[in-house]
Amino acid sequence: MQQGNTGKIYILLFFGVTVISTSGILISLSTAAPLIIAFYRMFFSVLIMTPFIFFRYKAHPGHFFKLKPLLAGAFLAIHFFLWNTAFEYTSIANAVIFIALQPFFTYLLEYFFAKEDLRPGILSGLAFALLGSIIISIGDVNILFSKVWGDILAILAAFFAAAYLFTGRSMRKELEY
Repeated sequence: MQQGNTGKIYILLFFGVTVISTSGILISLSTAAPLIIAFYRMFFSVLIMTPFIFFRYKAHPGHFFKLKPLLAGAFLAIHFFLWNTAFEYTSIANAVIFIALQPFFTYLLEYFFAKEDLRPGILSGLAFALLGSIIISIGDVNILFSKVWGDILAILAAFFAAAYLFTGRSMRKELEY
């Protein structure tokens, strides 16, 4: 990292964390349908990112029309749709807790499809994260079963976020930086 870029990177990091951290609250406050929210999140992301992508990869414009990038985009769209829908059926806290299981699913995908090793430290950390998510989400037993559908949608959203990251990881090896 160049010394002059450090401030810019921290500003971008702060902006990114702020946007991601407030997304759950803003989605739950929205009256739009989950598919509409997902569409606009993807649409504005494409509008913002397209100039940077074309400038950086103008020598390989066809790369983004291959199967892997399209599959990654589909996984991300499904993730957004499921997560936005989960807010209609569960609490913000549960949706955020279950979306945080994404590293668990990413590791499973890497183990089964990329043949990564099962390292004990990572495995025990993932087990604790899974157990903690279950304990926190149980909360009030009286309302547990009324929120099950939303919790399932949030867990599925975490899986599709992991599939997006896993697919993107394999694409990074093919791109020149």
